[in-house]
Amino acid sequence: MRRAMLYGGGASIAPDLTQLWTQGTQAQKDLDTRWSPARIPALEASSQPGFILARDTKADLACPYANEQIKICRLPQPASEAQLR
Repeated sequence: MRRAMLYGGGASIAPDLTQLWTQGTQAQKDLDTRWSPARIPALEASSQPGFILARDTKADLACPYANEQIKICRLPQPASEAQLR
């Protein structure tokens, strides 16, 4: 269900997720033009597994998928989580 929310439409599929979808949408607003590491806490709070940026957005993030127009990026792992793996 979280993936559906990443790409939109989550609220129409599962209305009980509307608030979470709204948080994620607000956290991702204008990321292409206003990217900053300071936005990471809001993205983490939205519980999104990843987010979409324009391909040419400068961001020091892991982006496992990209095409000519967009890239899908992951949030950095907190050090405590990285140590557990």
